[in-house]
Amino acid sequence: MPRPRPLPTAAAVLLSAAGLAAAGVPAAAAATGPTAASTTTFHGLSLTRHAHPHVDQAAVAKVLARARDKAATRVVVGLDAPSVGGAAAAAAAAGTTLTPAQASAALQAVQAQQRGVVQAIASTGATVDLAVQYAYNGLVVSGTRSQLAAVAQLKGVSSLTVERSFSRDLTTSVPFLGVPQVWQGRGVTGKGVTIGVIDTGIDYTHADFGGPGTVAAYQSNDRTVIEPGTFPTAKVAGGYDFVGDDYDSSGKTGSPTPAPDPDPLDCNGHGTHVSGIAAGEGVTTSGATFTGPYGPGAYAGGFRVGPGVAPEATLYGLKVFGCGEEATVADGPILQAIDWAVSHHLDVINLSLGSPFSGPDDPEVQALDGAAAAGTLPVVSAGNDGPADYIVGSPSVAKGAISVAAVDSTATLPTAVLSSGGTSLQLQVSNGAPVPTTSAPLVYLHDDPSTAADESLGCAASDYAGTAGKIVVTTRGVCARVDRATLGQAAGAVAVVMVNSSPGFPPIEGPIPGVTIPFLGATPDQAPALAALDGQTVSLAPGAPLPNPTYTQTTSFSSGGPSNEGSLAKPDVAAPGSGITSAGFGTGNGPLTESGTSQASPHVAGVAALVLQAHPGYSPARVHDAIVDTADPSRIGGYDQLLDGAGLVDPDAAVSTTVTASAGAGTSLSFGYLESTGAIDESQTLRVRNTGTAPVTFTTSDARSLSPEAGATVTITPATLTVAPGKDAKVRVTVHVPAGSSDAQALAGAVVLTPSTGKALRVPYLAVARTASAVGVTPHSVRASAAATAPQTLTLTNPAASAGEADEWAWLQHDSGPDTGRSSAADIRDVGFAADPSISLGDGAQGIGVVAVALGDSLRTVDASETDVLLDTTGDGQPDYDVFLFDEGYLTTGSFDGNLASFVLDLGTGAIVDYLELSPQEDTSVVQVPFILSDVGLTAAGQHALTVDAYTFSIFGSGTDSADAPGSFDPFAPAITNGLVTEVPAGGSSTLQVAVDAAALRAHPVLGALLTYPGNQLGGRQSDTVRLR
Repeated sequence: MPRPRPLPTAAAVLLSAAGLAAAGVPAAAAATGPTAASTTTFHGLSLTRHAHPHVDQAAVAKVLARARDKAATRVVVGLDAPSVGGAAAAAAAAGTTLTPAQASAALQAVQAQQRGVVQAIASTGATVDLAVQYAYNGLVVSGTRSQLAAVAQLKGVSSLTVERSFSRDLTTSVPFLGVPQVWQGRGVTGKGVTIGVIDTGIDYTHADFGGPGTVAAYQSNDRTVIEPGTFPTAKVAGGYDFVGDDYDSSGKTGSPTPAPDPDPLDCNGHGTHVSGIAAGEGVTTSGATFTGPYGPGAYAGGFRVGPGVAPEATLYGLKVFGCGEEATVADGPILQAIDWAVSHHLDVINLSLGSPFSGPDDPEVQALDGAAAAGTLPVVSAGNDGPADYIVGSPSVAKGAISVAAVDSTATLPTAVLSSGGTSLQLQVSNGAPVPTTSAPLVYLHDDPSTAADESLGCAASDYAGTAGKIVVTTRGVCARVDRATLGQAAGAVAVVMVNSSPGFPPIEGPIPGVTIPFLGATPDQAPALAALDGQTVSLAPGAPLPNPTYTQTTSFSSGGPSNEGSLAKPDVAAPGSGITSAGFGTGNGPLTESGTSQASPHVAGVAALVLQAHPGYSPARVHDAIVDTADPSRIGGYDQLLDGAGLVDPDAAVSTTVTASAGAGTSLSFGYLESTGAIDESQTLRVRNTGTAPVTFTTSDARSLSPEAGATVTITPATLTVAPGKDAKVRVTVHVPAGSSDAQALAGAVVLTPSTGKALRVPYLAVARTASAVGVTPHSVRASAAATAPQTLTLTNPAASAGEADEWAWLQHDSGPDTGRSSAADIRDVGFAADPSISLGDGAQGIGVVAVALGDSLRTVDASETDVLLDTTGDGQPDYDVFLFDEGYLTTGSFDGNLASFVLDLGTGAIVDYLELSPQEDTSVVQVPFILSDVGLTAAGQHALTVDAYTFSIFGSGTDSADAPGSFDPFAPAITNGLVTEVPAGGSSTLQVAVDAAALRAHPVLGALLTYPGNQLGGRQSDTVRLR
């Protein structure tokens, strides 16, 4: 975990009461008496029970398919010959530039390799669906698991990655950034720069893009062909539809099979809105295309749609989404669009899309790095999955891409006042609709526990039965926010209120097509007062503008860093992303208001175009540096580097700077995850480049944003430096963490280069560091007969400077073979189990069991993987339950939120029985999977024993991993002590007493004891075994 935290410690020595005497362990070591609560602590984990949960059935179906070995099998196959972008990167690393002849040779080599691999794939029975070559050398392949296993072994294949689905992730925001002053003062508007928008297409008939500006022009346009004279246009100079209107990779709202056509006309609106933010020309109050001049004075006459950041840049529409509001896109079309952009030499591409977390072989990440090396700068939204650690989205984590977080640039909020008696609530008007002065009954939607759906969310038309003429109150979750307004309007409601699921008001929506009633937002704090008004007649009236309490702050939905893979400093910068008004597709000349990091990213894409016009010789890396180096953290309220990167993008400073500083690809100093049993000392070098005409002298300093424990330091040398025109200089940055620090912590801040005059440059740095223990055990085996007679002593030693901990489990499973093939699933080494049947969580929930899965590798966050434990509780050799760790938000709402939970899936019914919300498990090589014993039918009076079989899956890559054979255990009559915990002092030792129950061992043999060391270095060093012989 990147923020400072203590190492997890067990609340007590945990051992089932039934096995105390048999195991020969003193009664004083037992956990204290039974508790009755919905929240408890067990083996260092905080557990909160959610009984009879409402879950997203589509998400559960995917897990069920895996458990039943019926998962879909479509993968991206990476090949080892460098793409054109890869060849360009290699040339840059060697200090040269790829020539056209060399680029042509690289392309021919890729094509030749792909021809051979395609032929070989055909012999396996798998099918090649598409190929990409410029930014990434890869193929999208469909086949059975056995066929794909054969594909993985083919010569030239470097990776297999399971195909993922990606979702779509101005008159105030542009002035908020000071862009009009840049147009006027710097004379740059993006002219001559090309921006590709990889999205839902562009409505090139809209007046914001110089189109006819009529609804008729849009409606008469056939989106599957290009009619003469309609496309391309002067503003939208090209593009392609890679998928067709009916495409949806999930298959829920359309066909999962792309049907490409040449016309990228938007049929969803997202791409049009994004394009308008980046480079729309603007629409006057009369509905005409604004033709300039561009500058602060342009706003005097007002706008129906304000100009984008780079209003004279040229756009290209690269359509990868179908028309459906919730349609998703798989890897293939995105890779094709990136390839198209590189092959057509576009300057900038914007991707307002993503998928949470990031994997080691993400094809899009590699493709964007290839695109940047080949001359096309990617700008990508950071994601809308909230502030959890490591959840920042892919592909924004590519080093060569600028990952953009969202801030709120709306100073005041329109409001309505809802009142009754002594209660008066000021609510946000989320859709900008006029608020009538009226009275109406209030209906607060409640969940019906007898149904599978959650009616309080207001996601189904049936939830609004009988609400005509009433004010309906709903709760945010599962479905699209605006669905509530649409459904309420259809039911005849006077207004719909949505209570937000996180602090503050929900996002501003702007006008919602077909909705004329007010769609009001409430904070969670207002929910009790609203619930108390259920069934009463209330008054509704327009309210005075409310100062926005989150103005200039990071939005609640913006995804948090660092990157899951490599702990890179991501996001890079922030830009406005809440309540952004831009072009509305199909309206001719009308506006649309949206919120998301999707809206933040094109602001930065537009800034990149301004920088490129001012500095046409800049490489993508140099533009990246200029934007990140000049970002301003002081303009973000409650600035958090893990959420906001370097700060708010500063267009004027990015355009005007002629000096940049960079640690290489990605600008920032990303030290990654650092650990050692002693002190940590790690250095990196900044390269400071001056392309101006005069020397610049800087003083260097450290601006710390996350302060670690005492003793950790960042040293920057030299204290001053002068960079001559056309020359480089170097700055050395060293991170030091003293021995004995123990806690994993984020050491974050910025290297500040302050000139004698002008704006300082700031290069973010980030290290996730921990000094580790080195706990080990002797002996590694004990005689079962001896342990059955008297407890056997295990000696734990720790020569490191940091104190450690040892947790003991019954050892049930072992994986004797290495991780095979090209699976990116976590590598299982051993599996253990501990239980306490005495813990009660109320409502009949009794007993806690935890399966410990010890890995040979490491996880930045367990939330970015899936660990499943199949339980046979009936003894018939077939699994009855799947207990699995996964993202709580994904299973309950269909969207990741970075919160970890353990779910119990009944394999017979396909229903989620229960789940436990967990404290985070981060930077670990031991995954703990807890469950309630009674949820799987294990009780003191009934079935006792269970068989455990653990699996790991990657949410990014191919394959799975498991142990050699299942293991069995009786938590009510344990064969061996389990759940013991002991501290091991730095440079010292301690002991554990392990005992065996001979009769229980005969009934349910175990391998021995599994010991896990949460304070040790990651990888295989966090676990050890003691075998019974």
